[in-house]
Amino acid sequence: MSQVARQAARGTALLAAAHGSLTLSGFLVALLLARGLGPESYGIYGIIYSFLLTSELIGRLGIPQAVSRLIAERGAAEKGLEACGVTLTMLVYAGVFALFWAGAPWVAGAFELPRENGAALLRLAALDIPFYGLFFILGHILNGRRDFMGEAVATIVYSVAKALGVVLLFGFEVTIGGALLVNAGASALGVAFACWRTGAGTFALNVGFRRPILALAVPVALATTGNQLLQSLDLWALNAFGDHVLRTTKGLYVAATNLARMPGLVAFVMTAVLVPSIVRARADGDTRTVSSTICGASRFMAIVLLPVTGIVAFEGGPILSLLFSPDYAAGAPILAVLVVAHGLLNTAFFTLCGVLLAVGDERSSAVIALSAASFAALLAPVLVALFGAGGAAAGALATAGMAALATGAALHRRVGWFIDGTAVLRALLLTGLVCAASMLWKTEGLYLLLELVCLGLAYLAALPLVRLVTRADLDPFLPQRPASNEV
Repeated sequence: MSQVARQAARGTALLAAAHGSLTLSGFLVALLLARGLGPESYGIYGIIYSFLLTSELIGRLGIPQAVSRLIAERGAAEKGLEACGVTLTMLVYAGVFALFWAGAPWVAGAFELPRENGAALLRLAALDIPFYGLFFILGHILNGRRDFMGEAVATIVYSVAKALGVVLLFGFEVTIGGALLVNAGASALGVAFACWRTGAGTFALNVGFRRPILALAVPVALATTGNQLLQSLDLWALNAFGDHVLRTTKGLYVAATNLARMPGLVAFVMTAVLVPSIVRARADGDTRTVSSTICGASRFMAIVLLPVTGIVAFEGGPILSLLFSPDYAAGAPILAVLVVAHGLLNTAFFTLCGVLLAVGDERSSAVIALSAASFAALLAPVLVALFGAGGAAAGALATAGMAALATGAALHRRVGWFIDGTAVLRALLLTGLVCAASMLWKTEGLYLLLELVCLGLAYLAALPLVRLVTRADLDPFLPQRPASNEV
C-alpha cells in the first residue's frame, strides 16, 4: 500500500471519529431543542438555521476548497497561499454578514417567520457567519496540509462546545435566540483551536495568490451553490408555498430532515480525505492509487450508508419518538423518504462531486449541481402545493436521485468504472438481513437503543465473514514491520 493511500486510510479513521462526535452532538442538540422548544418553535428554529447554514456554505465561494487543493498540490512551502486564502475568506464573509443582516426582514416575510421577532432572530443567527467562515478556511488549510489530526480535533472542539452550550441552556430557559447564540459561540471556540494549530502566519494580509485561488474557486463555488440549494429547497418550499400546511407539520418535517441528513456527514469525511489524497497521487503520477482510493471509497460508503438508511427508514417512528418525543412520531413516513433522498442519494452526490474536483473535472460538478437545483426549484413548489409535506419529500427524492446518477456517469467517463459492485451487492444483502431482523424485533423507548446496538454489533461482526472488511483494510492501522536491511 502506498504512503498516500495509507495516510488516506488513517485520515478517514480520524475524520470519521471527529464527524462521529459531530453526529452525536447534532443528535443531542436536535433532541434537546426539539423537546425544549416544541414542534412549532422547533420548526421556526429549523428554517432559520437551514437558511443560515446554506448561506454560510454557499458563501465560501469555493475559496476554502481551492486553497486546500492548491496546498495539497504545491506542498506547505508557499505559506503566502494560506494567508491569501484567509484574507479572501475574511473579505467574502464580511460581505455575507452584511447581506444577511440587511436582508433579514425580507427573508422573515418570505418564510413566514413570526412578525414580531423573525428579523431579529435572523440577525442574531448572523453572528455565527464570520466565525464559521474562519473555521471553514482554517480547517481546509489543515486538510490541504494533510494534518488530519488537527482538523479532526478542531471539529471535535466545535461539536462538543455546541452540545454543552445547549445542555447549559436547560439550566436557564430554552429559546430560539439562546440556541442561535450557542451556535455562534461554538464556532468561535473551534476557530480558536484551529488558529493555534495553523499558526499566526496564516493571518498575514496577502492577496498575492488570488488568481490561482479564484480560477479554481469559481467552478467549485457554482457546484457548492447547487449542492446546498438542492439540500434545502424542499424545506424552503414547504415554508414559502405550504400555506395550507400546519406549523406543527412543518416542525415534524424539520425533525425528519435533521435526522435524515445525519448520514451526510459521511460525505464530509470522505471528501475531506479523498480530495487531498487523490490530488497528491495525481501530482505524483500514481494512477493506481487514484483508482484504488476511489473504489475503496465506494465500498466504504456502501458499508456505512446502506444499513443506516435501511434501519432509519424501517424504524422511523420509534426513533423519532425516542430522540425527540412521541409528538414527532407522525413524521415517520416523511422520514422514510427523506433518509433515502438526503441520507443516501445526496451523500453519494456530494461525495462524487468532491471526487470530480479532485480529478480536475470541477466544471461537470458545477453544471450537474446547478441543473439539479434549478429542476428542484421548479418541482418543489408544485409538489408542495399539491401534496404538502409529502410532496416536498418526494421532490427531494427525485432530484437527489437524478443528481447522483448524473454525477456518477460524469465520474465514470473520467476515471472508468469506480464502484466495487460485489461489495455493494454483499452490503445490500447484509442490510436486508439486518432490516428483516429489525422488523421482527419490535421495540420502543430505551429498548430500541438495545435493539439498535445489537443489530449494529451483529452487522459489524458479519463484515469480515462476507469479506467486506479484510486484513488489507486494517493494515494502515496495524504496527508496521521495520524495513529489512538484508540485501
